[in-house]
Amino acid sequence: MSEELEKREEQTELPDGIGISLEDIAVLLAMKHDTTVRKDDPVLMLVTICNSFLGAIQSLHKAHNGALSSILTARTKEYISGVKNTTDALSKTLSDASVEAIREIFDEHASALGASKRNARWCALIVAVSTVANLIALALR
Repeated sequence: MSEELEKREEQTELPDGIGISLEDIAVLLAMKHDTTVRKDDPVLMLVTICNSFLGAIQSLHKAHNGALSSILTARTKEYISGVKNTTDALSKTLSDASVEAIREIFDEHASALGASKRNARWCALIVAVSTVANLIALALR
C-alpha cells in the first residue's frame, strides 16, 4: 500500500515542470511566511489538487490541440483545393478569352490588309492607265 501511495505522490508532480512539489511549497511557505508545515498539513492538499488540475488541463489542451490541428489541416486542404480549382477555371477562361481576342484582332488585321491590297491594285491600275494615256498623248504629238 505504501508503494502505491508513493507512486501516486510522484504523479502529483507533473513531469514537464508544471506544478510544484510538496517540498518546494514547504520551503516557499517557510521563506515567505516564516512558518513550517508538516507533510500531513491539510494546506498541502491544495498543492496536490492544483497539480492534478494542471495535469488535467494539460491533457485537455493536448486533446484540443490534436483536434484543432486535424480540423485546420482538413480545412486547409479543402481551401487549397478550392483555390486550385478556381485558378484553373480562371486560367482557362482567360486563356479562351485571350485566344478569342487575338482571333478578333487578326480578323480585323486581315480585313484591313485585304482593303489595303485592293487599294494598291486600284492605284496600280490608275498608274497603268495614266501611263498608257501619257504614252498615247506623247505619240500623238
